[in-house]
Amino acid sequence: MDPTQLILLGIGTLLSIFAASYLFIGESHLFYTANSVYIGGMVALGVFSLYKSLLSSAFTPIGQGRVTLIIPVIIGLLSFARLTKARWLARFPIAILSGLGIGIMFGLIIRSQILSVITMTVNDVIVGSPDRISAVLMFVGIISVLTYFLYSARISKYVYSPTGSLRHVMKFGRLCLMASFGYLSGYIAVISYSNVANFIVVVLSRYVEALFGG
Repeated sequence: MDPTQLILLGIGTLLSIFAASYLFIGESHLFYTANSVYIGGMVALGVFSLYKSLLSSAFTPIGQGRVTLIIPVIIGLLSFARLTKARWLARFPIAILSGLGIGIMFGLIIRSQILSVITMTVNDVIVGSPDRISAVLMFVGIISVLTYFLYSARISKYVYSPTGSLRHVMKFGRLCLMASFGYLSGYIAVISYSNVANFIVVVLSRYVEALFGG
């Protein structure tokens, strides 16, 4: 590791410590310094990445004769009209992006996040994967969680009323939700602590290799 990389590694380590100081001493000049450097660096990186993207996907192909790409470039530039008096021009790129995004993603989202999940759940119950008890518990948990989110005026009286016939299903769904949230929080905490520990080990090992030439 050359001296430049060692210095940059030290600066990055100090900024990480400054950012983590918020957990122990709250808002301070150390935290503000790390926050400002991070935001400034991300903005600079974003501008540079945007320039490279426009250069490779728009300006260079236009220079090579693909003049039809001028149309999306003009539509993108209209987004900056919000900074001028002709603010209404910025509605066109937003409308085009929203329409194309919804049209393209709607079918994919329905198929990947709804239909595939329903198909997988039904197949697991039929096949008994990973086992019969787990498959049945998963199916019952999904149905009870869906019952918990029934907010219809016609149906909610059966769910949220003290004498409703589905109130026990709703309570079981709430327990399933709390269990899933607890598991997710614990999993994220374990992964975060593991990443922090690995980061500390890597940083210390690099410092040792740089200082002692190991």
